Amino acid sequence: MSERNQDFNYLWDGSNLETETKEIVQLLENLSLSADEKKNLLKKILIVEKRLYPYEDPDAYSVLLYQDMKCFFKKRLENFKKNGTIKENSKYIDVCIEGWRFRLTTDYIGSSVDWAQEAGISSSEIRNFLDITRKLGGHMFWPTQIKPPLDKLIDGKDGTINTCRGGEKGFYDRIDLTLFYLKEWYLNHEKGGGRLHNVFQKYAAWLKLFEDEDKEKSFQKFIDFFCLNDFVDETYQIRNLCYDDSEEEFLNAESRIYIPKTQEGYRKYIKNTNKCIEERNKKMWEIISET
Repeated sequence: MSERNQDFNYLWDGSNLETETKEIVQLLENLSLSADEKKNLLKKILIVEKRLYPYEDPDAYSVLLYQDMKCFFKKRLENFKKNGTIKENSKYIDVCIEGWRFRLTTDYIGSSVDWAQEAGISSSEIRNFLDITRKLGGHMFWPTQIKPPLDKLIDGKDGTINTCRGGEKGFYDRIDLTLFYLKEWYLNHEKGGGRLHNVFQKYAAWLKLFEDEDKEKSFQKFIDFFCLNDFVDETYQIRNLCYDDSEEEFLNAESRIYIPKTQEGYRKYIKNTNKCIEERNKKMWEIISET
């Protein structure tokens, strides 16, 4: 059971701050302010001093994030009746299932600070979406290493699902596109997956943990396990997070692989992504709180 709740934000948790910023925190402690006032003042200082980007990424530095993701993952193993042991580290967890060791790290699935800045989104707007997306629901586990029982280590030297889905050569960090091509891969291992085909094949042993004899149900199992249901509809079509009145609501084979470059377009992406993450965050904490 975690000591935190669904309102907790890992970007501002204090475990991932640089030394200089920790000194600022210590100075704030001497001020006659409430805890919330100190927290909000720290956020403003980080923005003003341009520490928002590059900022210390909770995926790499937040011990608390990994503790809570481990709680969630352990509960899901129990819910789906999968036998496995979990070892926790401050920067990853190791999951051992049937002699296989899977090293998992967290990946942020919310709107990108980088792409938001390129689209002209203001610092205050970026701070506002990070207040939502840097909660537990805005993070996902992907494998970086796989150690088979009797074979050599599969590592992340040539890229991981996390690193390959980012940027112009990937899917611009869009989780909706990532899920669309993951579904395609589950339906056809040999040809599916688009730009991520090779990396899906590389980490196939992990993805196949969620497979079903019915290929359609494999993707559904993956979505259900990781509480990603708000990114799909009841038939598991993937929602287009860039959707507006001039585009399709669901992704399909003709959907463009792009990221909005205008304020209006990226704000729509932020709004849709925030909505999905907020709902997912609630569900993840409900699962963690189960007795």
